[in-house]
Amino acid sequence: MSVAVPARAERLIERLERVAARDHEPRADPVEVERAIQEHLRRLGLDPCPVRFVSDLPSARKSVFDAVLDADAWIGPWRAAWREANHQAWLARAPWSTARRLAEVRARRAVAIRMWQWLQGFLPTDPFPGERGWGGFGWAAGQACCDVLDAVVEIVTWSSEPDISAPIDRWISILSPLLEAFEAGLWLFWVTHRDVLAFLRPAVRTENHQLHCDDGPAVVWPDGYSQYFWRGVRVSEKVVLRPLDLTAREIASEGNAEVRRVMLERYGPARFIQDTGARLVHSDETGELYRLELERDEALCMVRVLDATPQPDGSRRAYWLRVPPTVQTAREAVAWTFGLEAEDYRPATET
Repeated sequence: MSVAVPARAERLIERLERVAARDHEPRADPVEVERAIQEHLRRLGLDPCPVRFVSDLPSARKSVFDAVLDADAWIGPWRAAWREANHQAWLARAPWSTARRLAEVRARRAVAIRMWQWLQGFLPTDPFPGERGWGGFGWAAGQACCDVLDAVVEIVTWSSEPDISAPIDRWISILSPLLEAFEAGLWLFWVTHRDVLAFLRPAVRTENHQLHCDDGPAVVWPDGYSQYFWRGVRVSEKVVLRPLDLTAREIASEGNAEVRRVMLERYGPARFIQDTGARLVHSDETGELYRLELERDEALCMVRVLDATPQPDGSRRAYWLRVPPTVQTAREAVAWTFGLEAEDYRPATET
């Protein structure tokens, strides 16, 4: 028996997918974001609160820290009201629903929530770098924060309940304005007794669900700050846009193994092998095997082979093929490129 997501949740997922399709050029509508936040507060039974847009997380968290000290309260009225409404919905929730679980999985996939959670790790968040004193106030700042991506996934999940009772319906109603805020570009917001701090989503480019762009930044933040990624690895602008300017010395001295692998890919393993004077470890009639030890990474091994077909002038073009660092001989290396064992590789029978 197949399980389907309820139609109301399906429509919500379609809205999330339409937003995600424009992640490279997200909508940024502060007026609509503010309207949606105010409606969210109203549905929680709270008074309107000024909305202030921020462009970096340290300043936002510093403002929240100051507000926590000023209010002398670990949990503000917004989080208290949120918790109570959520608690009442949970009391009315069905013990298990396969449709609900399916809807949650699809919603998380629709907004690529793991990528956004991972991206937060690249954001500076400490309002007091190099100082002590943030400590437990970080928990209080967390209580004042709402990740809108989590909220929109919640809307889809709760809308898939088999029985939408009054507490669940109210909870969905409270969260619904946040979907509109998400569509208008909101990512995070913090609610204090002074104001609401809103942080818009950056423009992102991805490939195969990884941050990646081969002709520019993969992430552009609302304040214009750009970050470059290559298949999910954060790298410098130079690696993406000017790989020919890289030097073998730069690559060899890079301490991060993942970044070094990207640099090596962009520079060209064959060029790197030649420029660094890699050690010739074995040669025979099949080719030449070179090896270069890399710090905190597996060795780079490449076999140099000659094209079986001569050029018009009689010369043979050389090719460099990367092989596993476990190979010991040139024959074994060339055989590996054909998916063969060394003893099964017979160049005379190649076609």
